Amino acid sequence: MPLSVCYIRRSAEPGENPLMKLRKWWRMPQQQDAFFEQSLRAGCAVTTLPAPGLRYLPRRWLHRFDALVVNAKATGPWREDPAFVRSMVGGFPGPKALFLGNAHPADMPAEEVADAFDLLLKREPYGDLERYPLHPANRDKIRPTLAGCPFGAPEPGPGCSEPEAGKSRDVFFAGRVNDANDIREQVWSRIVASGLDAAGGLHPRPRAATEVPAALRGPRIKGRGYYEAICSARTNLALDGFGPLTARHLELWQAKAFMVSAPTLREIWLHEPPVEGRDYVAFDGYDGLVELLRAYLDRPDERRRIARNGGAYFARLYDPVRHGRMLAEWLQHPERGAASPAPAAPAADAQALDP
Repeated sequence: MPLSVCYIRRSAEPGENPLMKLRKWWRMPQQQDAFFEQSLRAGCAVTTLPAPGLRYLPRRWLHRFDALVVNAKATGPWREDPAFVRSMVGGFPGPKALFLGNAHPADMPAEEVADAFDLLLKREPYGDLERYPLHPANRDKIRPTLAGCPFGAPEPGPGCSEPEAGKSRDVFFAGRVNDANDIREQVWSRIVASGLDAAGGLHPRPRAATEVPAALRGPRIKGRGYYEAICSARTNLALDGFGPLTARHLELWQAKAFMVSAPTLREIWLHEPPVEGRDYVAFDGYDGLVELLRAYLDRPDERRRIARNGGAYFARLYDPVRHGRMLAEWLQHPERGAASPAPAAPAADAQALDP
């Protein structure tokens, strides 16, 4: 018998368009929560409710569920109001989990809110759990999950790792600037000044007050053209957005494209850890970035190897059935603690570069 789970879904957000509301009415997962929700349904028998429905469920119904999972973006102050949280979940007899799908790895609920749950299912948390200002007992409740990939599930074939002859640009990145950091501006300004054959560029966030300098600006690329731009580049950059791991990382692994990531990816705890030098490459600082890119431009076999390994890694990472078994195990036995969040060691066969 699969674990029976009551899942409190996220609420509509201000300005949400009618299509998105319709998707929620049909209970289709949103992109941001897609992988988590697919995994939960793969591993458990899930009944989905809006937050107000939990308050009015008769107690005899609560006993029909083995576990409760609450999306922190459900209606109500789930992150910051302990009294509200206790009134909503205090009567539930089984294990209770709070799903935190925010892109910021630092996002955690108030201490008293964490006290009310047995698990904190955090999208891409920090590997160093001491960075969270929580009591050690609450830090032990953290388990890693993942955002949805816009490109979807793994696909067979070589993807963007082949053919080398079809790669006409040295480096590609396209994305919005953000208020969380300036890494995209710092990196792209160096790319523009380097003389590398670069494609893409930056564009402002909607209604942003700050303009993107003309020298760094690039077009918005959507749909098939976006995938083709990735495949036509020898190197693709994956740079921090609101968090160190972004949709771009997942897209590049899914596409089997050679990825050079910002070093902050090393800080993130994933349920299947990537191995640097095998599944991706990271730069250590802005000063050495261009030299690193130039070195790999002359090593197509090495780029191809890492791109293919990245695709195989994504197939292990983005497996809802496997992750669903993890979620079911965590919900059944929240007291057992998590596997070590220590990052994976660099690949033993990773070749050091001497640009």
